Amino acid sequence: HQHQHQHQHHQQQQHHHHNTITIIMVVARTTPPVRAAPATATTAELHPSTGVGHAYSHEFRQAVQWTRNTGHGDNPLVQDLRTQRLWPVKRTERRHRHRYQMYGHLRRFVRQGNQRATVLRGIDGFLLCYYRAVYPTCTQAEMIAFLWNAYGRHLPEPRFFDTSQISRAEDRFGISRKRGSTTARQALLPINVAKRNIFWMEPYPNGIADTPLNDQIDIDECGLYVETAARHIGKAAVGVRVREPGPYGHS
Repeated sequence: HQHQHQHQHHQQQQHHHHNTITIIMVVARTTPPVRAAPATATTAELHPSTGVGHAYSHEFRQAVQWTRNTGHGDNPLVQDLRTQRLWPVKRTERRHRHRYQMYGHLRRFVRQGNQRATVLRGIDGFLLCYYRAVYPTCTQAEMIAFLWNAYGRHLPEPRFFDTSQISRAEDRFGISRKRGSTTARQALLPINVAKRNIFWMEPYPNGIADTPLNDQIDIDECGLYVETAARHIGKAAVGVRVREPGPYGHS
């Protein structure tokens, strides 16, 4: 009996060892190989003093302007750093100061290869955003006509923008296409605007400014038309029309 028990224990150990080997082999098969480290060489960024388009950082420009504004621009230490090309020359300092006066910041411009972009970047880009904000559902043809009448024809060399320039400019300004909604013109009347402000800004009983949101019950009316309740978009196989029985609004 003892010999039989030892034999069973030995078989269990072998079975457990076999399962362990199987699990290790499965993990080894399913684990993806480790990708080797890339050996691509990276070129170090050139120093801004080389004048090839690698500008000083925003923080460094702020430090330089602070040194200039506090009267330490001619300090011997600064002069020594400028001699070692570790500090901007006075011409660069004046250019940074002019940028701050013109734009209100010292941030670096995007590198454009010394080619200034002239399409919808200045007052024409502002007019595009302004017209789109006032008339969000206008077409590109209407936008082009507005830019021509408000800006393009008054230039020394009249300019007419095309649809591709309008699309690229709107993408750059973050203007995206989306489904719109209609606001009733009556809602923009002065008396209705005043009523809306009183409702939102005044306390009870004139408004809801001091009413908790949990105590508010919003009730609105709606209208349903059976003729327009049918879905207009569906799916079907290639070559098969999307057709389904439903209400017809032309009877």
